[in-house]
Amino acid sequence: MILVGYLVFKEQERTIIEVMRTQASTIAKSIELVSSDAMISDDKSFIVEHNLKVLEKSPIINFILVSKNNDGALLTQNLQWKLFETLPHDLQALETSKYQEAFLKNPFDLERKLNYYYVYPIDFDGILWGWLHIGFSLDSLHNAYEAMYIKMGVIFLIAFFTISVMIYFVAKQIVNPIVILNEATQRIAQGHFEIELVSMREDEIGNLTHNFN
Repeated sequence: MILVGYLVFKEQERTIIEVMRTQASTIAKSIELVSSDAMISDDKSFIVEHNLKVLEKSPIINFILVSKNNDGALLTQNLQWKLFETLPHDLQALETSKYQEAFLKNPFDLERKLNYYYVYPIDFDGILWGWLHIGFSLDSLHNAYEAMYIKMGVIFLIAFFTISVMIYFVAKQIVNPIVILNEATQRIAQGHFEIELVSMREDEIGNLTHNFN
């Protein structure tokens, strides 16, 4: 039961991450398409305005960072924007020629909450211009964890109660005839030889009862 619950949980986790990956890829390609001219002409106001609209429409996204190859980065977050000359080394390590993903604490937020981090390379005519960094909130994943824990707890309690009831009745079926035989043996020891036991069982306990008579 625990193994089944774990497998269901991991499958749900995989599905949520796959949804975030697909959404991140779609948004990154959309930003690249819409903002390509602004990126080439270094029109930061257009990039910020568009990214703010993306954040407004997608509450699950915590921030969007446009990082130009060896030329600083532009962060859009919480209806604000900020320029960085350089990025932390752990973020620079994700800037490769292929998309990268990781679970990282948000370096641009005081709470430092864990994010699903997606980095998408921006390529113009075969030239690597820079990268898009998109940070996704993991609230949906945490909610899935919480829901799964609750479900597993309920299933465990139901299973525990069911098994306990089954054990009780099975034990009662086994113990009661033995108790009756023990009482009958004690009465015979006291001289009451007229005792006769009746049993409808056809197992070893039933045979023992018949042999007792």
